[in-house]
Amino acid sequence: MHPLLNDCRRRGGRSPSRSRRLATVALPAVLLVLAAWAGDTAAQERVKAELLQLYGGVYSNACVDSDAPRLRISPDALVVQNDGQRLIGRKLRSANPFGTNAAPPQFRTALTGEATTGGTVEFIVMEDRRGLYVTVPGDGRVQALLGKSAAATRYRRCDDPAAQAVARPTPPIPAQDEPASETEKMLLDEQFKSSYLRALGPLARDRWLAQLEGPRPPTRQLRLDGNEYTVIAVCKAHACADHNTVLLYAATQATVFGKVFQAGQSRYYGDPSPALAVALDQIWATEWRRR
Repeated sequence: MHPLLNDCRRRGGRSPSRSRRLATVALPAVLLVLAAWAGDTAAQERVKAELLQLYGGVYSNACVDSDAPRLRISPDALVVQNDGQRLIGRKLRSANPFGTNAAPPQFRTALTGEATTGGTVEFIVMEDRRGLYVTVPGDGRVQALLGKSAAATRYRRCDDPAAQAVARPTPPIPAQDEPASETEKMLLDEQFKSSYLRALGPLARDRWLAQLEGPRPPTRQLRLDGNEYTVIAVCKAHACADHNTVLLYAATQATVFGKVFQAGQSRYYGDPSPALAVALDQIWATEWRRR
């Protein structure tokens, strides 16, 4: 008999069916650890898929409120989203948040991902009588995004049948909030990121600019003076009219030229030529003044 079943039977007070259910829910996490020890990549992927099937989805502390924080467990990322900003962790793997201490009976699994801005994103999945919920360690990045009470908050799975009995279905998150947008992929490119931050100079102190956080249209390609550029436009969440930018990135030359508007003033960054400055003015007017 599996040790988890023995443990449930020793505790008493639970029916055999209840014990079997708990063992079944907890077993994938055990298998993932064993697969990691064995170095079996294929086994890790199989169990990872099972974990995602069991625990994947959107979690929130207020599923009926489309403006409330959202946590997402997807096949390729852990996403923390609030107030138009996101923290994304990729390269998912299992975690042991309790060290040598025994995990509480509500524990189901823990997943971590490498944050695109450095550090890690960690979700701890638990379950109580109301259903599944996620807690997140209150490190600096998470606190900045979710507030100081982040570590004490329970984020319930929004598609859980028990939650839907008392709440309306959660509106789908817009496509621009998917964790693998073209702009986010570019920020993972060290050449682009270093070129962009170098062009920004002191403006990199503004987080929304440095991380290109906020609403944005899809990227597009533009050919100017024989050079191919990627056009990126983004604005600060809830302040698009007063804080926005457009930029041109030439991958073959590793150069970035941009225009930013904030505090009622416009300025260029990356030292664009007069011709590129005119092009940036036109792109900026198209993206932020003709909408």
